[in-house]
Amino acid sequence: MGRLGRTIALLQIVMFFSPSFATDFAFGVDSFPTLIDAADVIAVTRRIELIKTNDDYRIYSAVIDEVSAGNTPAGSSVLFAVPQLSDLAQDDLTKISLLFLTGPMDRATSLIVMGQDSDSLFWLTGGNNGRVDRTDDRVAAIRSYRVFQDDEPRPAWITTQLRDSDELLQRSALIELAKPRYAQDTNTYSLLGATAMNPNMADAARDLALELLKISASPLALAVLKDIAVAGALTQDRRARAIRFIGAIDGGDAVLRDLEQEPATRDLATAERERLRGLSAGLPSSASVLEGLASTDAEIRAQAISDLRETAVTGNTLTVIAPLIDPQASTNLGERAILIDHLATLNTADAAALLERVARDRNQSEPLRNAAILALAQMDPQFSRTPLQTLATNLEDGTLKELADILAE
Repeated sequence: MGRLGRTIALLQIVMFFSPSFATDFAFGVDSFPTLIDAADVIAVTRRIELIKTNDDYRIYSAVIDEVSAGNTPAGSSVLFAVPQLSDLAQDDLTKISLLFLTGPMDRATSLIVMGQDSDSLFWLTGGNNGRVDRTDDRVAAIRSYRVFQDDEPRPAWITTQLRDSDELLQRSALIELAKPRYAQDTNTYSLLGATAMNPNMADAARDLALELLKISASPLALAVLKDIAVAGALTQDRRARAIRFIGAIDGGDAVLRDLEQEPATRDLATAERERLRGLSAGLPSSASVLEGLASTDAEIRAQAISDLRETAVTGNTLTVIAPLIDPQASTNLGERAILIDHLATLNTADAAALLERVARDRNQSEPLRNAAILALAQMDPQFSRTPLQTLATNLEDGTLKELADILAE
Protein backbone atom coordinates (compact mmCIF):
# COMPACT_ATOMS: atom_id res chain seq x y z
CA MET A 1 0.00 0.00 0.00
CA GLY A 2 2.89 2.36 0.75
CA ARG A 3 3.97 3.15 -2.80
CA LEU A 4 0.44 3.52 -4.17
CA GLY A 5 -0.68 5.48 -1.14
CA ARG A 6 2.24 7.91 -1.42
CA THR A 7 1.50 8.38 -5.12
CA ILE A 8 -2.14 9.29 -4.41
CA ALA A 9 -0.98 11.60 -1.63
CA LEU A 10 1.47 13.30 -3.99
CA LEU A 11 -1.28 13.85 -6.55
CA GLN A 12 -3.41 15.45 -3.83
CA ILE A 13 -0.83 18.11 -3.05
CA VAL A 14 1.23 18.54 -6.22
CA MET A 15 -1.03 21.32 -7.52
CA PHE A 16 -0.11 23.41 -4.50
CA PHE A 17 3.66 22.82 -4.64
CA SER A 18 4.36 22.83 -8.39
CA PRO A 19 6.53 25.60 -9.85
CA SER A 20 3.41 27.40 -11.06
CA PHE A 21 1.67 27.09 -7.67
CA ALA A 22 1.92 30.80 -6.88
CA THR A 23 -0.11 31.82 -9.92
CA ASP A 24 -2.78 29.14 -9.44
CA PHE A 25 -2.97 29.63 -5.72
CA ALA A 26 -3.37 33.37 -5.97
CA PHE A 27 -6.79 33.37 -7.56
CA GLY A 28 -9.26 31.46 -5.53
CA VAL A 29 -8.39 28.27 -3.75
CA ASP A 30 -7.82 30.12 -0.47
CA SER A 31 -11.12 32.01 -0.58
CA PHE A 32 -14.65 31.22 0.52
CA PRO A 33 -16.36 31.43 -2.91
CA THR A 34 -14.06 28.77 -4.37
CA LEU A 35 -14.10 26.55 -1.28
CA ILE A 36 -17.88 26.79 -0.91
CA ASP A 37 -18.46 25.95 -4.57
CA ALA A 38 -16.08 22.96 -4.44
CA ALA A 39 -17.01 21.43 -1.08
CA ASP A 40 -19.64 18.76 -0.54
CA VAL A 41 -19.70 19.29 3.23
CA ILE A 42 -19.15 22.59 5.05
CA ALA A 43 -19.21 22.36 8.82
CA VAL A 44 -18.29 24.06 12.06
CA THR A 45 -16.43 21.51 14.13
CA ARG A 46 -16.79 21.11 17.86
CA ARG A 47 -13.72 18.87 18.08
CA ILE A 48 -11.19 17.25 15.74
CA GLU A 49 -9.17 14.21 16.77
CA LEU A 50 -6.41 12.29 15.03
CA ILE A 51 -7.65 8.70 15.00
CA LYS A 52 -5.25 6.94 12.65
CA THR A 53 -1.99 7.52 10.88
CA ASN A 54 0.05 5.53 8.39
CA ASP A 55 2.99 6.19 6.11
CA ASP A 56 0.89 8.20 3.70
CA TYR A 57 -2.07 9.78 5.49
CA ARG A 58 -3.43 11.17 8.72
CA ILE A 59 -7.09 10.31 9.33
CA TYR A 60 -9.15 12.67 11.49
CA SER A 61 -12.58 12.46 13.07
CA ALA A 62 -14.45 15.75 13.38
CA VAL A 63 -17.44 16.23 15.64
CA ILE A 64 -19.87 18.48 13.79
CA ASP A 65 -21.41 21.37 15.68
CA GLU A 66 -23.22 22.99 12.76
CA VAL A 67 -23.61 22.07 9.09
CA SER A 68 -23.78 24.73 6.38
CA ALA A 69 -23.79 22.27 3.48
CA GLY A 70 -24.12 18.50 3.09
CA ASN A 71 -26.18 15.82 4.75
CA THR A 72 -24.08 15.17 7.84
CA PRO A 73 -26.26 15.97 10.89
CA ALA A 74 -25.05 18.17 13.74
CA GLY A 75 -23.64 16.14 16.61
CA SER A 76 -22.38 13.35 14.36
CA SER A 77 -18.79 12.65 13.31
CA VAL A 78 -17.20 12.78 9.90
CA LEU A 79 -13.87 11.29 8.81
CA PHE A 80 -11.42 13.06 6.54
CA ALA A 81 -7.91 12.37 5.26
CA VAL A 82 -4.88 14.63 5.02
CA PRO A 83 -1.77 13.43 3.14
CA GLN A 84 1.36 13.16 5.28
CA LEU A 85 3.05 15.16 2.51
CA SER A 86 0.85 18.12 3.38
CA ASP A 87 2.51 20.75 5.57
CA LEU A 88 -0.75 21.47 7.36
CA ALA A 89 0.20 21.59 11.04
CA GLN A 90 -1.46 19.07 13.30
CA ASP A 91 -2.03 21.87 15.81
CA ASP A 92 -4.23 23.62 13.23
CA LEU A 93 -6.46 20.58 12.93
CA THR A 94 -7.13 20.44 16.66
CA LYS A 95 -8.55 23.96 16.82
CA ILE A 96 -12.22 24.91 16.60
CA SER A 97 -12.45 25.03 12.84
CA LEU A 98 -14.46 25.60 9.73
CA LEU A 99 -14.02 22.54 7.52
CA PHE A 100 -14.58 22.24 3.79
CA LEU A 101 -14.72 18.59 2.73
CA THR A 102 -14.97 16.90 -0.67
CA GLY A 103 -16.37 13.39 -1.14
CA PRO A 104 -16.98 10.90 0.14
CA MET A 105 -14.24 9.03 -1.71
CA ASP A 106 -15.11 5.69 -3.26
CA ARG A 107 -14.56 2.50 -1.28
CA ALA A 108 -11.52 1.41 -3.27
CA THR A 109 -9.75 4.70 -2.57
CA SER A 110 -10.73 4.64 1.11
CA LEU A 111 -9.18 1.17 1.38
CA ILE A 112 -5.89 2.54 0.07
CA VAL A 113 -6.03 5.70 2.16
CA MET A 114 -7.33 4.39 5.49
CA GLY A 115 -6.64 0.67 5.23
CA GLN A 116 -10.30 -0.21 5.47
CA ASP A 117 -13.40 -0.04 3.31
CA SER A 118 -15.48 3.07 4.03
CA ASP A 119 -18.18 5.07 2.27
CA SER A 120 -17.87 8.06 4.62
CA LEU A 121 -14.24 9.19 4.25
CA PHE A 122 -13.68 12.67 2.78
CA TRP A 123 -10.79 14.72 1.46
CA LEU A 124 -9.98 18.12 2.91
CA THR A 125 -11.06 20.46 0.09
CA GLY A 126 -8.34 22.53 -1.54
CA GLY A 127 -5.50 20.86 0.32
CA ASN A 128 -4.32 22.96 3.24
CA ASN A 129 -6.94 25.61 2.52
CA GLY A 130 -9.90 23.43 3.52
CA ARG A 131 -9.50 24.21 7.21
CA VAL A 132 -9.74 27.76 8.58
CA ASP A 133 -10.08 29.09 12.10
CA ARG A 134 -13.68 29.60 13.12
CA THR A 135 -14.92 33.13 13.80
CA ASP A 136 -18.46 34.42 14.04
CA ASP A 137 -17.92 36.68 11.02
CA ARG A 138 -16.66 33.79 8.91
CA VAL A 139 -19.60 31.58 9.84
CA ALA A 140 -21.97 34.45 9.02
CA ALA A 141 -20.20 35.00 5.67
CA ILE A 142 -20.68 31.35 4.66
CA ARG A 143 -24.34 31.38 5.66
CA SER A 144 -25.12 34.59 3.79
CA TYR A 145 -23.17 33.46 0.70
CA ARG A 146 -25.22 30.28 0.41
CA VAL A 147 -28.53 32.15 0.55
CA PHE A 148 -28.02 33.04 -3.12
CA GLN A 149 -28.29 30.79 -6.15
CA ASP A 150 -24.97 29.81 -7.71
CA ASP A 151 -25.20 32.26 -10.62
CA GLU A 152 -26.85 35.08 -8.67
CA PRO A 153 -24.84 38.29 -8.05
CA ARG A 154 -23.97 39.04 -4.42
CA PRO A 155 -23.17 42.79 -4.29
CA ALA A 156 -24.29 43.25 -0.67
CA TRP A 157 -22.26 40.21 0.42
CA ILE A 158 -19.16 41.61 -1.28
CA THR A 159 -19.56 45.00 0.40
CA THR A 160 -20.06 43.44 3.82
CA GLN A 161 -16.92 41.31 3.58
CA LEU A 162 -14.79 44.19 2.29
CA ARG A 163 -15.78 46.19 5.37
CA ASP A 164 -14.59 43.43 7.66
CA SER A 165 -11.05 43.64 9.05
CA ASP A 166 -10.54 39.91 8.40
CA GLU A 167 -8.07 39.53 5.52
CA LEU A 168 -9.60 36.20 4.46
CA LEU A 169 -13.05 37.80 4.13
CA GLN A 170 -11.64 40.75 2.19
CA ARG A 171 -9.90 38.37 -0.19
CA SER A 172 -13.04 36.27 -0.54
CA ALA A 173 -15.05 39.34 -1.51
CA LEU A 174 -12.54 40.22 -4.23
CA ILE A 175 -12.46 36.67 -5.60
CA GLU A 176 -16.26 36.78 -5.84
CA LEU A 177 -16.05 40.15 -7.57
CA ALA A 178 -13.65 38.66 -10.15
CA LYS A 179 -16.31 36.29 -11.47
CA PRO A 180 -17.53 36.93 -15.04
CA ARG A 181 -21.04 37.92 -13.94
CA TYR A 182 -19.70 41.21 -12.53
CA ALA A 183 -17.54 42.10 -15.56
CA GLN A 184 -20.01 44.49 -17.21
CA ASP A 185 -20.95 46.35 -14.04
CA THR A 186 -19.16 49.71 -13.74
CA ASN A 187 -19.50 49.44 -9.95
CA THR A 188 -17.13 46.47 -10.07
CA TYR A 189 -14.26 48.63 -11.25
CA SER A 190 -15.09 51.49 -8.89
CA LEU A 191 -15.06 49.05 -5.98
CA LEU A 192 -11.74 47.53 -7.05
CA GLY A 193 -10.23 50.99 -7.34
CA ALA A 194 -11.57 52.05 -3.96
CA THR A 195 -10.12 48.91 -2.39
CA ALA A 196 -6.70 49.44 -3.99
CA MET A 197 -6.57 53.01 -2.68
CA ASN A 198 -8.03 52.39 0.79
CA PRO A 199 -5.27 52.54 3.46
CA ASN A 200 -7.54 50.73 5.92
CA MET A 201 -7.64 47.58 3.80
CA ALA A 202 -5.09 44.78 4.18
CA ASP A 203 -2.12 45.24 1.84
CA ALA A 204 -2.79 41.83 0.28
CA ALA A 205 -6.35 42.88 -0.58
CA ARG A 206 -5.17 46.18 -2.05
CA ASP A 207 -2.62 44.39 -4.23
CA LEU A 208 -5.18 41.81 -5.33
CA ALA A 209 -7.68 44.53 -6.29
CA LEU A 210 -5.03 46.17 -8.45
CA GLU A 211 -4.16 42.85 -10.06
CA LEU A 212 -7.83 42.13 -10.81
CA LEU A 213 -8.17 45.44 -12.63
CA LYS A 214 -5.38 44.32 -14.95
CA ILE A 215 -6.73 40.80 -15.39
CA SER A 216 -10.14 42.15 -16.36
CA ALA A 217 -8.56 43.56 -19.55
CA SER A 218 -11.62 45.81 -19.66
CA PRO A 219 -11.63 49.39 -20.96
CA LEU A 220 -13.78 50.11 -17.89
CA ALA A 221 -10.68 49.53 -15.76
CA LEU A 222 -8.59 52.20 -17.51
CA ALA A 223 -10.11 55.23 -15.80
CA VAL A 224 -9.77 53.56 -12.40
CA LEU A 225 -6.14 52.63 -13.03
CA LYS A 226 -5.46 56.21 -14.13
CA ASP A 227 -6.90 57.50 -10.85
CA ILE A 228 -4.60 55.13 -8.97
CA ALA A 229 -1.60 56.22 -11.03
CA VAL A 230 -2.06 59.89 -10.11
CA ALA A 231 -3.05 59.33 -6.47
CA GLY A 232 -0.31 61.11 -4.55
CA ALA A 233 -1.16 59.32 -1.30
CA LEU A 234 -0.25 55.91 -2.71
CA THR A 235 3.20 54.36 -2.73
CA GLN A 236 5.38 54.75 -5.78
CA ASP A 237 5.26 50.98 -6.27
CA ARG A 238 1.44 50.83 -6.50
CA ARG A 239 1.31 53.82 -8.83
CA ALA A 240 4.00 52.30 -11.06
CA ARG A 241 2.10 49.01 -11.19
CA ALA A 242 -1.08 50.84 -12.17
CA ILE A 243 0.76 52.45 -15.08
CA ARG A 244 2.18 49.09 -16.14
CA PHE A 245 -1.30 47.56 -16.02
CA ILE A 246 -2.75 50.41 -18.12
CA GLY A 247 -0.32 49.47 -20.86
CA ALA A 248 -1.60 45.89 -20.79
CA ILE A 249 -5.18 46.86 -21.69
CA ASP A 250 -6.48 47.75 -25.16
CA GLY A 251 -6.85 51.52 -25.37
CA GLY A 252 -4.24 52.02 -22.67
CA ASP A 253 -1.83 53.92 -24.90
CA ALA A 254 -4.14 56.94 -25.00
CA VAL A 255 -4.27 56.95 -21.21
CA LEU A 256 -0.49 56.67 -21.03
CA ARG A 257 -0.18 59.69 -23.35
CA ASP A 258 -2.39 61.65 -20.96
CA LEU A 259 -0.21 60.56 -18.04
CA GLU A 260 2.88 61.79 -19.89
CA GLN A 261 1.45 65.28 -19.48
CA GLU A 262 1.35 64.94 -15.70
CA PRO A 263 4.65 65.82 -13.96
CA ALA A 264 4.19 63.12 -11.30
CA THR A 265 3.65 60.33 -13.82
CA ARG A 266 5.55 61.57 -16.90
CA ASP A 267 8.68 59.43 -16.51
CA LEU A 268 6.83 56.22 -15.65
CA ALA A 269 4.31 56.64 -18.46
CA THR A 270 7.03 57.42 -21.02
CA ALA A 271 9.05 54.39 -19.96
CA GLU A 272 6.01 52.15 -20.27
CA ARG A 273 5.17 53.44 -23.76
CA GLU A 274 8.75 52.84 -24.85
CA ARG A 275 8.64 49.30 -23.43
CA LEU A 276 5.41 48.59 -25.28
CA ARG A 277 6.86 49.90 -28.55
CA GLY A 278 9.75 47.49 -28.13
CA LEU A 279 7.37 44.60 -27.52
CA SER A 280 5.37 45.45 -30.63
CA ALA A 281 8.42 44.55 -32.69
CA GLY A 282 8.50 41.08 -31.14
CA LEU A 283 9.35 39.33 -27.92
CA PRO A 284 12.10 40.79 -25.75
CA SER A 285 15.58 39.76 -26.76
CA SER A 286 17.63 37.37 -24.69
CA ALA A 287 20.05 40.18 -23.92
CA SER A 288 17.30 42.54 -22.73
CA VAL A 289 15.87 39.88 -20.41
CA LEU A 290 19.29 39.17 -18.90
CA GLU A 291 19.84 42.91 -18.48
CA GLY A 292 16.43 43.24 -16.82
CA LEU A 293 17.12 40.37 -14.42
CA ALA A 294 20.27 42.12 -13.29
CA SER A 295 18.53 45.49 -12.87
CA THR A 296 18.19 47.07 -9.43
CA ASP A 297 14.84 48.54 -10.51
CA ALA A 298 12.11 46.30 -9.08
CA GLU A 299 9.66 46.99 -11.92
CA ILE A 300 12.19 46.26 -14.67
CA ARG A 301 13.34 43.12 -12.89
CA ALA A 302 9.75 41.89 -12.37
CA GLN A 303 9.04 42.33 -16.07
CA ALA A 304 12.20 40.46 -17.01
CA ILE A 305 11.19 37.57 -14.76
CA SER A 306 7.79 37.50 -16.42
CA ASP A 307 9.43 37.58 -19.88
CA LEU A 308 11.36 34.42 -19.02
CA ARG A 309 8.17 32.48 -19.71
CA GLU A 310 8.06 33.54 -23.37
CA THR A 311 11.64 34.31 -24.33
CA ALA A 312 14.28 31.77 -25.28
CA VAL A 313 17.07 33.18 -23.15
CA THR A 314 20.54 32.10 -24.19
CA GLY A 315 23.71 32.41 -22.18
CA ASN A 316 24.39 31.74 -18.52
CA THR A 317 21.35 32.91 -16.56
CA LEU A 318 22.42 31.15 -13.35
CA THR A 319 24.67 34.00 -12.27
CA VAL A 320 21.74 36.43 -12.30
CA ILE A 321 19.02 34.00 -11.15
CA ALA A 322 20.82 32.66 -8.08
CA PRO A 323 20.82 36.00 -6.19
CA LEU A 324 17.15 36.55 -7.06
CA ILE A 325 16.14 33.27 -5.40
CA ASP A 326 18.12 34.03 -2.26
CA PRO A 327 15.81 34.28 0.80
CA GLN A 328 17.03 37.83 1.41
CA ALA A 329 16.27 38.99 -2.15
CA SER A 330 13.50 41.51 -2.78
CA THR A 331 11.74 39.19 -5.24
CA ASN A 332 8.33 37.92 -4.17
CA LEU A 333 7.17 34.33 -3.93
CA GLY A 334 5.49 34.33 -7.34
CA GLU A 335 8.63 35.67 -9.04
CA ARG A 336 10.79 33.06 -7.36
CA ALA A 337 8.38 30.35 -8.53
CA ILE A 338 8.86 31.52 -12.14
CA LEU A 339 12.63 31.43 -11.68
CA ILE A 340 12.43 27.90 -10.26
CA ASP A 341 10.35 26.88 -13.28
CA HIS A 342 12.95 28.38 -15.61
CA LEU A 343 15.79 26.48 -13.93
CA ALA A 344 14.05 23.21 -14.77
CA THR A 345 14.04 24.16 -18.47
CA LEU A 346 17.81 24.76 -18.46
CA ASN A 347 18.33 21.04 -17.87
CA THR A 348 21.96 21.33 -16.80
CA ALA A 349 24.00 20.03 -13.90
CA ASP A 350 24.54 23.56 -12.59
CA ALA A 351 20.81 24.30 -12.64
CA ALA A 352 20.12 21.03 -10.82
CA ALA A 353 22.71 21.93 -8.19
CA LEU A 354 21.04 25.30 -7.62
CA LEU A 355 17.62 23.64 -7.27
CA GLU A 356 19.07 21.21 -4.75
CA ARG A 357 20.50 24.14 -2.80
CA VAL A 358 17.09 25.85 -2.70
CA ALA A 359 15.43 22.62 -1.53
CA ARG A 360 17.93 22.28 1.32
CA ASP A 361 17.76 25.92 2.43
CA ARG A 362 15.72 26.16 5.64
CA ASN A 363 15.42 29.92 5.17
CA GLN A 364 13.29 29.37 2.06
CA SER A 365 9.53 28.94 2.37
CA GLU A 366 8.32 25.35 2.38
CA PRO A 367 6.23 25.74 -0.82
CA LEU A 368 9.29 27.04 -2.69
CA ARG A 369 11.46 24.19 -1.40
CA ASN A 370 8.81 21.74 -2.59
CA ALA A 371 8.70 23.53 -5.94
CA ALA A 372 12.47 23.13 -6.28
CA ILE A 373 12.20 19.37 -5.68
CA LEU A 374 9.39 19.07 -8.23
CA ALA A 375 11.41 21.12 -10.73
CA LEU A 376 14.31 18.71 -10.32
CA ALA A 377 11.97 15.85 -11.23
CA GLN A 378 11.20 17.56 -14.55
CA MET A 379 14.85 17.53 -15.60
CA ASP A 380 16.75 14.80 -17.40
CA PRO A 381 17.60 12.01 -14.91
CA GLN A 382 21.30 12.37 -15.68
CA PHE A 383 21.12 15.77 -13.95
CA SER A 384 18.35 15.21 -11.40
CA ARG A 385 18.86 11.67 -10.11
CA THR A 386 21.81 12.37 -7.80
CA PRO A 387 20.39 15.62 -6.31
CA LEU A 388 17.04 13.92 -5.63
CA GLN A 389 18.73 10.92 -4.02
CA THR A 390 20.88 13.25 -1.93
CA LEU A 391 17.81 15.19 -0.77
CA ALA A 392 15.94 11.97 0.03
CA THR A 393 18.87 10.84 2.17
CA ASN A 394 19.93 14.06 3.86
CA LEU A 395 16.82 16.20 4.36
CA GLU A 396 15.56 16.14 7.91
CA ASP A 397 12.13 17.61 7.17
CA GLY A 398 9.62 14.79 6.92
CA THR A 399 7.44 16.30 4.19
CA LEU A 400 10.32 17.37 1.96
CA LYS A 401 12.24 14.15 2.50
CA GLU A 402 9.17 12.09 1.60
CA LEU A 403 8.59 14.07 -1.59
CA ALA A 404 12.21 13.71 -2.67
CA ASP A 405 12.12 10.01 -1.85
CA ILE A 406 9.04 9.45 -4.05
CA LEU A 407 10.49 11.38 -6.99
CA ALA A 408 13.91 9.77 -6.69
CA GLU A 409 12.47 6.25 -7.11
